[in-house]
This record gives sequence, structure tokens and C-alpha cells, in this order.
Amino acid sequence: MPEWLVEQGIGETRAILLVSGEIVAARVQWDEGLLPGQIAEAQVVSLAAGGKRGTARFADSSEGAADTWAFLDRRIGEVMQIEKFKATAQKFVAGLPNPLSILGSFRHPRG
Repeated sequence: MPEWLVEQGIGETRAILLVSGEIVAARVQWDEGLLPGQIAEAQVVSLAAGGKRGTARFADSSEGAADTWAFLDRRIGEVMQIEKFKATAQKFVAGLPNPLSILGSFRHPRG
């Protein structure tokens, strides 16, 4: 039966997966820093010309590789949703009567 053996070290946690007495997988997780797949606030500090990846600096001053095109694609998608909304709103407003023309039809009572 598969069994994970986990050991807490100084600054890291180590684990091995045993199957029939043989190591079939191993993992090491450091206590500090970012984990794979973790979402963190960062700033792109360099980007290779024409490249899809760059270097990002995180709040703790550590740096790591960043897939900048995926981020930009998401942001462009968000901007395009805003533009679609604006176009729909403008069409809706264009179909409404002009409030100034309605006000112009009122006359001051004579008396």
C-alpha cells in the first residue's frame, strides 16, 4: 500500500512516497517563499524582447519567472469586456428620448 513519509527539517519539509518498499516520488517544500501555483502580487522588472516570459519581483523582494503573456491576455480580455459594455450602454442611451427636448415642450402658464 502506498505511504507518504514526511520529515520536518530546518527550513524545509521533505516527503517520499513508498510503494512496496521503493521510493516512487519525492517532494521538498521550503518554509519560506512562494509555492507553485500560488497567486501573489508582483511587478514585472524585465522582459526578454519578443519573449513570453519575464522576471517578476514579489513583495518580499524575491524574484521569479513570470508568464507575462498569459497575464496580459487576461487583462486585455477584461478591457475588451469593458469596451463591449460601453458600446451596449451607448446604443441603449441613443435610443432614449432627449430629456432637453421634453423639457422644451413645457410652457410657462399664463396668468
